[in-house]
Amino acid sequence: MGILLSPLLPKFKSYFMRLLFTILIIPLFSLSQTFEKVFTNNIFQIATDAIECSEGYLISTRVADNNKKAYAMLSLYNKQGNEMRSCKFDKNGSNVIENIILVNDTLVFVVINQLEPNSDSSKLVYHLLNLDFETIKSKEIQTRVPRSSNDLAITVASKICFNIKGNLIHAFGYQDLADNKEGGYYLNKINPITLEHTSNYYNDLGHDALPQSITPYAKTDSLLLFFSTKTYMANNEQNIVDTLPDELIIHSTDTSYYIMWKHITADWIDNKLVLGGNISTLLFAQFNSDLSVKTVRTFGNYDNDRRCSAFNKCLSVNKNSIYFGGSGNYSSFLYGYESTVNIVKLDRNIDLIWDKEYKKDDGYYYYAMNILATSDGGCLVAATRNNQETQGNKLDMYLLKVDSLGNYTPSSIHQSLIEKQNICVYPNPGSNTINFKLPSGVTIAQFNLYDISGKKVLTRTTEFEQNTIQTTVLQKGIYIYEIWNSAKLIGRGKWIKN
Repeated sequence: MGILLSPLLPKFKSYFMRLLFTILIIPLFSLSQTFEKVFTNNIFQIATDAIECSEGYLISTRVADNNKKAYAMLSLYNKQGNEMRSCKFDKNGSNVIENIILVNDTLVFVVINQLEPNSDSSKLVYHLLNLDFETIKSKEIQTRVPRSSNDLAITVASKICFNIKGNLIHAFGYQDLADNKEGGYYLNKINPITLEHTSNYYNDLGHDALPQSITPYAKTDSLLLFFSTKTYMANNEQNIVDTLPDELIIHSTDTSYYIMWKHITADWIDNKLVLGGNISTLLFAQFNSDLSVKTVRTFGNYDNDRRCSAFNKCLSVNKNSIYFGGSGNYSSFLYGYESTVNIVKLDRNIDLIWDKEYKKDDGYYYYAMNILATSDGGCLVAATRNNQETQGNKLDMYLLKVDSLGNYTPSSIHQSLIEKQNICVYPNPGSNTINFKLPSGVTIAQFNLYDISGKKVLTRTTEFEQNTIQTTVLQKGIYIYEIWNSAKLIGRGKWIKN
């Protein structure tokens, strides 16, 4: 019997491995969950930060409800975009959640800026919460942020990161725009569990005191602290030890004018610093290990494609790619003419995968606040939405979650479309060809094929009911196909080349 079966063993082994691959591996590359949510129940609701956790997405907001009561709120949304629970911070006056960051899988660190009435200063409050939003520990920190004669003229900025030793570093600055004062900023080092901290204060800077971004420097004890016109290096004791060259944040473009950074977000990719930011054009830069410029890319232009990077966080990195973006057709902060949400996806070599805009011509002005690359390969955008003709100064919160291809068709609609059209793509797995038959009544379609990173590798337009597409040039692997009829998605799924 063993002799008779031995010629069949290689074929059985190949079949078994293919079956195992289909059952265990393919689900890992399934299309990520997408959603679109608009929150219209308050006078305004503005997202101040967004992070991912094991249960979904944590989003902090500043809210003014219909009773004109202002407070800060932290909410947990599941992967489908449904709110699971939330908590308010409304003690003693106006509260703003400036930052949220995960300490571990079960604890979140929250920075509250508490603007107390009848006081000459604001107060920072650090909270450590579990994911049920129960307070583990809190600590109040007095800061010297003066009151202006016009409270709206006091502008603050707050950025936070972990250093290499596991401490939190918090940069918090203020600027009094009404009196044209230079302001000041704090660098606080915080134990994320005990909330014990040390603090250094800096003023008389000669430039604005609003930190744009903060990041550890190349796996060392040092930190890079970015302002709109200056970059500093600080040591582990939060002491400024160096001022870096202006060329780090001022770049000439191919049109020979200089770009000054705004809304900077800093991160590291393959041990190289990357920066995203700016207004009027989206600006992205990658640096060598000595912080000399390696690559600068711009998206949009001042004249006919004005773009503004997301206000709080415009750049985010996941395992395989970089998401970068903000608002298209930008005109001003929060309020303006009709605009779009804009997302750019780059690979780790800084090559463009796709550049897409959303919500075009729907009558609203979208102002992006946060860009978050998600663990499923997609991207979450938190923005404000307003139409001044119909809403006045009311601001809705808008959440958009796209998959790795940049699509956001809700899963329920997506499934019904595919089931209704009943498009069969075969063989799957296949090798050198893909076959599919268009449903009755569809006379023209576009077939797109993407690799797992979301990069389009093949596109064909067909006018036949039965179609065969050659895939000889493609490498073995897993792909995502889409079949479009005009602007309607009529088929979508996975295809394997073996």
